[in-house]
Order: sequence, then C-alpha cells, then structure tokens
Amino acid sequence: MLVRMKPHSPWVVKTLASLSLDEKIGQLLHPNVRPQVSSEELFDALPPVRVGGMFLFSGSTEDFVRITNLLQDGPGLPLVISTDLESGAGRMIQGATNFPDLMSTGAANSEALASLMGEATAVEARAYGVHWTFGPVVDVNANPANPISNTRSLGDNPAKVARLAKALVEGLQKHGLAATVKHFPGDGWDDRDQHLLTSINPLIRAEWDRTSALPFRETFGRGADSGGAWTTMIGHIALPSVDPGDPADPFGPPPAIMSRKITTDLLRGELGFDGLVVSDAIEMNGSMSRVRTPDEAIINMINAGNDMLLFSIAKRDFEILRRAVAEGRVTRERIDEACAQVLALKERLGFASNPASARPAADPEKVLAPHRARFAQASRELARRALTLVHSDGRVPLTLKAGDRLLVVHLRSNPEYQVDGLDNLLKVRGVVVDRRTEADSAFDLRSLDYSKYKAVLMAWVVGPTWGTNFIRPAGAWMRSGWFVRHEQPLCPHVHVSFGTPYLVHDLPWADTLLNAYSPDPSTLEAVVEWLFGELTPNGISPVDLDRPAKIRELVAREFSRG
Repeated sequence: MLVRMKPHSPWVVKTLASLSLDEKIGQLLHPNVRPQVSSEELFDALPPVRVGGMFLFSGSTEDFVRITNLLQDGPGLPLVISTDLESGAGRMIQGATNFPDLMSTGAANSEALASLMGEATAVEARAYGVHWTFGPVVDVNANPANPISNTRSLGDNPAKVARLAKALVEGLQKHGLAATVKHFPGDGWDDRDQHLLTSINPLIRAEWDRTSALPFRETFGRGADSGGAWTTMIGHIALPSVDPGDPADPFGPPPAIMSRKITTDLLRGELGFDGLVVSDAIEMNGSMSRVRTPDEAIINMINAGNDMLLFSIAKRDFEILRRAVAEGRVTRERIDEACAQVLALKERLGFASNPASARPAADPEKVLAPHRARFAQASRELARRALTLVHSDGRVPLTLKAGDRLLVVHLRSNPEYQVDGLDNLLKVRGVVVDRRTEADSAFDLRSLDYSKYKAVLMAWVVGPTWGTNFIRPAGAWMRSGWFVRHEQPLCPHVHVSFGTPYLVHDLPWADTLLNAYSPDPSTLEAVVEWLFGELTPNGISPVDLDRPAKIRELVAREFSRG
C-alpha cells in the first residue's frame, strides 16, 4: 500500500535537509540510561553523532535535573527525554506525585480526573527535563489472564477505555508532554507476555476494528497537530487477521513491530496516524527470538515503519543502519521519513522555536510549589473514588481503637511491588500490627494465637510485571489465605487487592473483598479510611468480574464439541 503522509513544516524540511546521513540515523536511536550514571559512562555508550533521545530509569529529582542538563549540553538538536509515567511523574521521578495505577481511573470513571492526572504528570515531568511519557496504555483488558495489561489498562470496555484515554492524552499534551498510546495493535487478549515471545491478538478483522482499534482511533483523532496523540508504540504482538505471515514460519505470524502490513499499511494507511511511531523495547524476546542477528531485527523494524528504536544499543544500531543503507537494505528515503517524524515531535515540544525549553527548569521546586497541593489532592481523590467493594459480610468498618491488634498478611507476587506503608498508616492510628508476608511459612500461621486479633487483613499485591507471566495469585503462599481462614473463621477477615481485580475468581470464599487496584500511597490512605468507616467505596468495576467463569464455560463448550 502506498501511504501518503501530509507535508511537514518548513522547519522540519529545512532541518532535515541540513543533516548528514549519519546525523539522520542518529535521530532514530533512543537508548536508555540510569540517571545516576557518570558522564564518562554515558558518552562512552553513544555513537559519534547525536542520538534523537534518551529513556531514563528511576531516580531522584536531583538525578533527573543533572542528567537531563548533561544530555542537552553540546551542539546539535535537543534530545527528547522519555520515561514511563503511566501513573504520574512519581512513578519514575522520586519526589514527584504518585497517582494510582490506570485501572483506578477506569473505576473512578472521571474524564476530569483523567485530564488532571495528565496535567500533573506533564507539569512535573517538564520541570525536571522530561518531554515524553510512554503512556497511556490503551489496551483493552479482555483476557483476565493477560500478564501485561491488567491494572495498567483502563478496563475491558473499548468505548470507555477510548473516552478516558482521550481525556488523559489531552491533559498530557496540553501541558507539553508527548503522550504515547500503546501497545498497537492491542495487547490484553493473549495469556502470554510479549517480553518472552510474540504474543497474539487473535481477533478477526471486524472484531479488531470494533474493540482493540477503537481506543487508538479515538486518541488519534483528527491528527497529531489537531489534538490527537503525538506518538504511538508498536508492540511485539501479532495480528494474524492483518498479517498472517509465512505459513512455513515455525514462530507463526510476525509481530507488528516487524510487519509493514500492520505498522505502515494499517496504522498509517487505514487508521491515518500521522505522528511518530516508536518501537517497544527492541531487545524484547517477542521479536529477538525470531531472528539470528540484531542486524536482521533492526533493519526489519525500520523498514516496517518504526521511526524510533526504543532501548537502542546506540553504537551497535548506528553501525547496523549505516551498513544497511550502504548495502541497499534500507533506503535513504525511509531514513528521511523516520527522521522527519522525530523532528516533527521535537517541533511540537517547542524545541524549534525555543531550544532552551528542552532543559529542566532552573528551579523546579519553585516552579512546582504552586501546584503540589492540587496535584496531591487529585491523586487522593482518584484513589478514593476508585475503591470498589466486590462483596462484604457487613463487618467493615472495623471497630478498631488504640491498642487493638491486627494481623496483616502481605501476599506479593513480586516483593518489589509492596504496600509496606499500609502497616505504618495503621500504626499511626494506634493499631498494633502483627505483620506476616509470603516469605513466612504458611504453616507458621497455624500456630498463632488468633484470639488476640481484632481482625485479619489480607493485603494482596498481584499485578502486571514484565517477563514473569504471573498475574494470578499462585504458588505455595496461596496456602496462607486458606490456613488463616481455617484457623480463625469467626473474627473479621478482610481481603484487599492492591492489584488484579479478578481476585474474586480465586477467593470466592473471602468474607469481605475490596478492589483497590494499586499499591500507591494515595490508595493505601483510602483503604485505611475505608477500614475505619471514613469512606464508602463507590467505584464501579472497569472489568467484568464474571469473565474468568465465562471463559471457562466457553472452553468447556468448545471441548465438548470434540
């Protein structure tokens, strides 16, 4: 398919013409670095030309100010600095505002709060020198067993996902932060992780148009220069209804990131997306497992239609693309197309008219001081409005007073994601907390004297984590919930999910179950307020909680057909 792109601005055309081939290739590279890195390590990893941008991992506000200033030093075009701010700037910039995970926005169902979350994220990020967030996730969480979307998603209703994502994108970009809608052509359907293999969106074309495509189409709007999303991220996800690939390929249909039929013909040609296309992290096994050399992957990704390579190994990839152009495996025209999109993004960010705006604020704390209270209040309001009571035996609020003892059992699929602050919030109110975790033997819970506890609080933190294929409560520590319920059936047992909303499928016997969706500080405060009767949960589940049972019934019907 011949895809006609709209003409670029005079600044983009003029700047593109001024760059050498090597400089254009450099603009396509988007490596990553930890913001604590030394200047020597940083520049030793870069090619001899200026790269187009840099992804930063987590660090302090001081780390971000230092590294973003360092990256902007020297001659040449400003770098686009990116990071993952799916749930607020505090997700990566320590000291900025944390918001609840995105599914909380789906449960609160407020476009105003979604837009305000976008504003807060953008204002704080730009103050610290960040210009681009890889969010929001607009995947429809259709499969409860999907290990990637889950609470990173706005829910399983495509129209609702589209409506809230559009408000969030508008909030981000109105305040100068480039949004990225991801993961095209739509995660949320497979029960496997694209970090580990090529996952599949199995929908026939008509169903894909009606479901997965809708949030992308709505956030693209009338175009990147008319309020639509400035960038979209391509996943290591196959869409066989559009590109079935070579039947002889033992790995099956190709991932979108390596498919021109999906990334160019479908995304640009049919959906009309005219912004920048960024790959998901190129080293993910959803693509790298299918090739013998990095050269093959890099060339395929650029030729498919990716304009920027995320987590590029910059020195290596620079040389790969130089050779590919020299050998005719990538055309100069394709390099120009991609580079022009990078330049257009920089122009939208204000770099063309004011290159100094790429740097962090001279005094970020002074800039942000007038906004801090409002942003923190928005986070708390979102957390409170999201809490969703799945079922209750009527014994919450708990009648707790100073000196009462509470057994709090933390069950975490990944100790990196925890709600330790919950214990502290309870202690501040005078409650004596007896803490246990999944690291403790479930059998030890049988030896406790339960008569001394006013209640048992089971804090479940099972959420989406990359490269684990882990989204259900599973493992030996599942025995903990069973043993505690068995040993003390009479005192209140309160289960709170700070992650997956589908816990009821595995714990149908839980006396009281609250979906809180997120382990962030605002959500912990809201949960404690609920336990003490200061808040009534009014969130509406953004996913169908009966879906696991419906899938089980569907499988049974298909199996019975023989």
